[in-house]
Amino acid sequence: MKVRTLVLTYFVAFAAGAAYKLLLYLIQPESFTHINSAVIELTIVSALVTAGVAIFYMLRQKRKLEDEK
Repeated sequence: MKVRTLVLTYFVAFAAGAAYKLLLYLIQPESFTHINSAVIELTIVSALVTAGVAIFYMLRQKRKLEDEK
């Protein structure tokens, strides 16, 4: 898997999380405490999503190689 794909996956997950947090803030402004905690939360979740996608594609490639043999 290319690094570019992982970086794009990370940014897409971060943007989706930011859009969710913005929507949550517009609906319930009192639920939003600090911008720092929101950014840390988005970073952690985006990293986990990227790791999940990378593991999924690694297992998929491994299965392809086993099927070819």
